[in-house]
Formats: sequence, structure tokens, C-alpha cells
Amino acid sequence: MFVDDEEYLVDLVDRMLRHLGYEVVALNSSLEALKCLKSEKQKFDLIIVDHVMPELSGTEFAKEAKRLQPGIPVILFTGFSDMIPPEKINEIDIQEVVAKPVTLDDLAKVVNRLLSSVDVKPSSLC
Repeated sequence: MFVDDEEYLVDLVDRMLRHLGYEVVALNSSLEALKCLKSEKQKFDLIIVDHVMPELSGTEFAKEAKRLQPGIPVILFTGFSDMIPPEKINEIDIQEVVAKPVTLDDLAKVVNRLLSSVDVKPSSLC
């Protein structure tokens, strides 16, 4: 799952992840993404979420996502990495903080590393 309030980034990262061979649910609303997580129609292997969003911040979303699907790896996308206290990252158990803009190679490395550490199963779309 990829969540960012900037539509062009949703489209760009969706295309990048699909190019790498992943199935993607890409949304531009943290509240819609939360509804998708709550629907129980799908379990996700990984969540990439923007930090600064109008409805729920990335850290608020990650905290709720981990409550709904314990153990899910979370990557926090941000243009403001110095604004996020390391204690907050550890408290929520966010696996990676990735600075925007991200290259295809950097995205591939972090996603592959995190997915290789979990038992990935095919998922259906919500």
C-alpha cells in the first residue's frame, strides 16, 4: 500500500512499484487507506506512507495500521526527516524513513530488503 496526499506522487510511486513487479494499492487519502485496512478484505505486505498529510499524519496512520495488522513493515516517506524525533520512529516501530525525492533504485533496495524479512503471500485488492 502506498499513501500520499500528492496525486502526482501517488501516480509516480505506483508506476515505480509496478515496474518493480509489485501489486500496489495507491491512495491519496490516509482516511481512505485506513478504511481499506479496516475492511479486512486484504492483508498488506508493506505500507509506504507520506509523513505530512492533511487527514492523518504518516506517523498517526502507521500507528493505526500496526494496530490493525501487527507486524506489517512501514516505510515513512518524508521531505522533512529532521522533523521526526527518533523516539517517535522507534515507538511506532517504523522500519525505514525515506527522504523524498526517491530514486527507483533506492526504492527497490528498501522495499526488497523489508519484504525479504517477512513472509510475503499473494494479496487480493480491497
